[in-house]
Amino acid sequence: MSIKINGGFTPVELEYYKVILFKNVVGEMKTLVGYLLAHEIPLANPENVEPCKWFAESVPSDGSVWTPEVGNTVTRLWADQAIQGVWALRGTHYHINDTAD
Repeated sequence: MSIKINGGFTPVELEYYKVILFKNVVGEMKTLVGYLLAHEIPLANPENVEPCKWFAESVPSDGSVWTPEVGNTVTRLWADQAIQGVWALRGTHYHINDTAD
């Protein structure tokens, strides 16, 4: 609503929402990766195995670390059909926050 009514966000608001966005993206990708790993679902692209392990083990869930490497890994994993398959199971096999839709 702020975009429509107030003409957009202030720089302070943008910084605030950026942190929330990063936290949501990282946290929910960690949920997807965690489910995938816990159920030993193989990634569709074998080149994503190491980035997936790195993401699961090294990236904090709170979104406090957002680097090009984190962003590229999220993009790469999201494109993997196995992650898409896990995403399709949301709500029936595991919980994901409503903000992730």
